[in-house]
Amino acid sequence: MMNLFIIIFSLFISGYVISLIYFSILTDRYNSKTSDNLFSISVIISLHNEEKNVQHLMQSLLAQKYPKDQIEFIFVNDRSVDKTGNLLDSYSKEDSQITVIHITKKQKNIAPKKFAIDSAINIAKGEIILFTDADARHDKEWAKTMTSYFTEKVGMVLGNVTYNTNRKIKSLLFRLVHLDFFSISAIGLSTVSMKYPATCIGTNMAVRKKVYEELGGYGKYKNIQSGDDDLLMQRVRDEGDWEIEYATDKRATVFTFP
Repeated sequence: MMNLFIIIFSLFISGYVISLIYFSILTDRYNSKTSDNLFSISVIISLHNEEKNVQHLMQSLLAQKYPKDQIEFIFVNDRSVDKTGNLLDSYSKEDSQITVIHITKKQKNIAPKKFAIDSAINIAKGEIILFTDADARHDKEWAKTMTSYFTEKVGMVLGNVTYNTNRKIKSLLFRLVHLDFFSISAIGLSTVSMKYPATCIGTNMAVRKKVYEELGGYGKYKNIQSGDDDLLMQRVRDEGDWEIEYATDKRATVFTFP
């Protein structure tokens, strides 16, 4: 019995390593085009009890090097019971770029986070919708770099997400989790290079607003609790005539915490 377990485990590990090597090769071969087009942007963030992250998130986003009249930030306070809503309101009073939506209860037939995102997109003024999360940290040229990948036929851009390792966690468990998290981005990039993107991370992705509207938002997936990122990507991939690109520029990378 033990021998059988060892054989199965060895095959699993071998398959996993071979897959990562294959994805790495595809990643190295990937080449995407960028443009100098200046789009209007709406950055959307849904927050649920994120008071500890609000200040750092604001510092990260408001430092973006992008024309102020071309970028807005829409924060959705999704049923928070801490100080998230109050903190967001205080920032919005000081900066006209910031809009805050307060959601107080769940809606029927649509998952909470998808309802929060959809509510923000409905009022968004930008041509490009950029998605990120409350615990994310961004390069000052993140927004500019992500949108530069929207050439004429591109309807969605996926971005890299990696763990912030400033905490210097050296445990074996963390290293394994870090590797697994890296594999998601590797699969995302490599499958984009294969012209059939398989996954993405909602902490860093962008879509044209008109693409979202053409698809009718989340459609048949709207009541599924998860999938505000990859299920939307699948709709763009399967139901539209738009291309999906991956932002490989380091400035487009978003950092998050384990």
